[in-house]
Amino acid sequence: MTIIIIIIGGFAVGLSLLIDLLFISKTCDIVSFYHNNLLGLIFSGFLTLTGFLASVATFIIVKAREIIFGQVEYGVRIAEIKKLGIDVSRYGPLKRLSYFSMFGIVSCLATSLMQVSLGMSDNDIAIRICIGSASFSCFVVLTVGVFLFLLARAVLDSLEPQRD
Repeated sequence: MTIIIIIIGGFAVGLSLLIDLLFISKTCDIVSFYHNNLLGLIFSGFLTLTGFLASVATFIIVKAREIIFGQVEYGVRIAEIKKLGIDVSRYGPLKRLSYFSMFGIVSCLATSLMQVSLGMSDNDIAIRICIGSASFSCFVVLTVGVFLFLLARAVLDSLEPQRD
C-alpha cells in the first residue's frame, strides 16, 4: 500500500510540474510569482497543518483504541481469527495508521521548512521542487484525512445503540 501511495504522490508532483511547465512558465516569471504570492502562504499553511494533523490523528487514534480496539468483543474476534491460523495483531491497524499519520505530519513539516530554506533562493529548479513538495504533501494529507475519517466513522458507529 505504501508503494502505491508513493507512486500516486509522485504522479501528483509530476502533474504539478507539468502544469508549471505548460502554463505558468510561459505567462510569468516563476521565481517572482513564487516569492510574491506563494512562499508565505505555503509556509504558514503547512506549518499550521502539521500541528492540526498531529492533534487530530492523536485524538482519533486514542479514542479508537479505547472504544473499538480495547473492547472485549474485539479481543474475542481477534482470538477467533488467530485460531484459523491467520496472523493478525490486535492493534496492527492502529499502528499502521499512526505510522502513516506520522508520515503525513513529517511531510507537512518538511514542506514548510523547505519553503524557508530552499524556497528563498532565486533558482527555478529549487522553486519547482518547493511547489512539487507542496503538491505531494497535499496528496498525503488528503489520504491521511480519508483514513482518519473512516476510523472516526467506525468509532461513531460503534457508539450507536445496536438495533435489533
